[in-house]
Amino acid sequence: ATAEAALRFAEYMVEGYGVDPERTWLLDHREIHIIPQLNPDGRTRAEAGQLWRKNADNAFCANSSSRGVDLNRNASFLWSGTGASANACSETFRGPSAGSEPETQAIETYLSQVFPDQRGPGLTDAAPVDAEGLFFSLHSYGELVLYPWEAITSAPPNQTALRTLGRRLGFFNQYTVCQTCFPSTAGTTVDEAYGEYGVAAYTFEVGNDFFEPCTNFENTIWPQNREAFLFAAKAARRPYQEPAGPAAINVALSASQTAAPVTLTARIDDTRYFSGGQGTEPTQAITAAFFTVDTPPGPGVPATPLAPVDGSFNTSAENVSGTLDPSGLPPGRHLVYVYGQDTTGQNGVPTAIFLEVLDSGLLFADGFESGNTAAWD
Repeated sequence: ATAEAALRFAEYMVEGYGVDPERTWLLDHREIHIIPQLNPDGRTRAEAGQLWRKNADNAFCANSSSRGVDLNRNASFLWSGTGASANACSETFRGPSAGSEPETQAIETYLSQVFPDQRGPGLTDAAPVDAEGLFFSLHSYGELVLYPWEAITSAPPNQTALRTLGRRLGFFNQYTVCQTCFPSTAGTTVDEAYGEYGVAAYTFEVGNDFFEPCTNFENTIWPQNREAFLFAAKAARRPYQEPAGPAAINVALSASQTAAPVTLTARIDDTRYFSGGQGTEPTQAITAAFFTVDTPPGPGVPATPLAPVDGSFNTSAENVSGTLDPSGLPPGRHLVYVYGQDTTGQNGVPTAIFLEVLDSGLLFADGFESGNTAAWD
């Protein structure tokens, strides 16, 4: 199910390009890298019906069904600790040395090419709050969202922000979100991504079985996780900051095609978290909402305020509205970004919607389909 989830997300993004404003914006302003399978030899055996976890390196526990190395125990950062076995025939064999396997070397090299180093070398060195990027490692099973450290029970230096984003993701898939509710696992790719590069990184344990029926994947696993992945892509610019702010949802325009002013509405909500019983995320009252046109929100980007529908910002979820005057915009399609702010001053992850600005001199509004030629007389 894990490879299918990665591929389905890639298809979902590409198929929506030019149609869905969320996906159009993300493909215009994000790099999304999909590695559908890190263990091709192991997957080949799993496809044949074997319960095969490791790769197929015959140098270890040779010529047996227990041969190979557990690639999620072989990553270099925090290699060789709790949850990783030195026994070559164990299902969790860590390998003879850190990063010994070609599959591990490939992913570690790839990470070094994609992400800048945003964190110091010490375990207590925090990634800066404006660090960029997100990394996911998809596994089965257990319905969990896990964040670093996975090898040790010590809190990561970015614990609060990692937990907050994890709970935002948990809102969509309703998975339990935690660091220590799963046995410690040394040598994981998630610890490698966060430890080496300061990238916010998560393991998704999807589903409830190693071999999920296709109906379970189609009807449950994919729908549960699709919106979590989409939110993650939206949050990747500032994963340690914006998820702590309120979410912008239900964004709508009174007309999607217009040359005249339109009403923009949305709901700004700071309550969309889920931990599965692993603590409560603090929420704050909404203090402001804004929109920008064509430029994603950020420092120095001019924004127009939206007003609370009930007359005051005083709760953790507010309906907002405002007028968008397109008179200064050229004809064509534009993206409108909406975001909110809470009492901590934190802006949330924005949401986008299309606006098609019509030429104010256009006489026909029906695509020349009515047969009415009066405008030519």
